[in-house]
Amino acid sequence: MRDIRTKVSGVSHSNDDGTSRQEIIERHCFDGMKLLLQPDRDNKYDENAVAVYAEINGRHWQIGYLKPDVAKQVANHINSGLEAYARIIEITGGEEDRPSFGCNITVHRTENESTKAQISTNSSPSMVTIIIGVIAAALFMKGY
Repeated sequence: MRDIRTKVSGVSHSNDDGTSRQEIIERHCFDGMKLLLQPDRDNKYDENAVAVYAEINGRHWQIGYLKPDVAKQVANHINSGLEAYARIIEITGGEEDRPSFGCNITVHRTENESTKAQISTNSSPSMVTIIIGVIAAALFMKGY
């Protein structure tokens, strides 16, 4: 399958819990970072919406969504039981003439069943991972 280059949309919005996607991108995202793609089946605006998450200290933080045309392809791929993920190509903005941050990514769709099995066996977090995630979230919300 061919890779798809696109931009993450919705990066200027805040998440439902109040966290700023702009702050997440500015403080924690970097070129080459692997991102999780998760269909958002409860999205009231797009039945094929795919949320984009960055993993930071064992916790997933939403940084936006795939654009609708890409989301439909990726959602169909994931819903058929296959895997997809993204990598950041470039963080844009953060300059005087372009203060808002953006995120250019490449979406990779896999067909390898062994990758699927490996991801599913590693997907249940340990208690330590959960505790670290809670502490990291608390520190993030306090601005550390």
